[in-house]
Amino acid sequence: MMCGIIPPDGLQSKPQPIKVSHICLFKEYPLPSVEIKKRFETKLKYAHFVRIRESLQQVAAVSPGSQIKVVDLACGPGNMALFCDDAPAMEWFGLELWPNELRQAADTTAYKGLVQANLVHRLPLRKHAADAIVLNEILMYLENSAELLSELFDIVKPSGMLYIYNPIYTVPTLFSTLKKIGRRIHLSDEAVAFDSQYDWKKSSRASRINFYSFDSLVTEIQEAGFNILETTGFRIFRNRIRLMRELENFQWYREITKNVAHRNPRLASDILVIARKP
Repeated sequence: MMCGIIPPDGLQSKPQPIKVSHICLFKEYPLPSVEIKKRFETKLKYAHFVRIRESLQQVAAVSPGSQIKVVDLACGPGNMALFCDDAPAMEWFGLELWPNELRQAADTTAYKGLVQANLVHRLPLRKHAADAIVLNEILMYLENSAELLSELFDIVKPSGMLYIYNPIYTVPTLFSTLKKIGRRIHLSDEAVAFDSQYDWKKSSRASRINFYSFDSLVTEIQEAGFNILETTGFRIFRNRIRLMRELENFQWYREITKNVAHRNPRLASDILVIARKP
């Protein structure tokens, strides 16, 4: 069996002094069933997927006949690319830290290339490599979020797109303080905090260290040089309570919640920011 090119020559930068491990793609894996993909349409956690796909299709329509390169940073198990795998004219490339997530992403066969990389280090991508970059609930885990956004500004092409989905809080400093206190009392062996720990190999997930308000998130993206095109909310509650999760099984609840969050993104628990490089 042959490995895919990871990352492809069209994206890869000159060698950098960082460690990068490659994960191979095998086309023998079957695509997940339609039933699995339906969960994206019935859970508000994935409601922003539809808007991102619509926007990417609009980008592709501007350049008919060419493939747009989409970089999925911290792609996890590959949910985003899997959701968009039936949309034409897109080539997906994923970067992820955790090996178990990379294996799941490879199983989807939705990515042309995957690479293991730590986002707290310099990314192994060349300038103007991507037409679009997606960050799905990523900035909240990174102390170097402002530096990363500046780096992404160089990686995306002129007029390229940036999609950021991230939690927001009315009083972010309060939640940040409470989180710091909680981490001092106990930090799970499975979690790593990238503001104080960098030995991630014994962990399987990251601990949240960045807490944004609506304004602070938008401002940080603008300060990296991007123009904000759209800010949209999709849910009011993050639904950690079982009752709230059960309510999402009802379409009427999903529609009411999305309508309220769309009209009042400052009240949303998470927002999607769509931005463009000038």
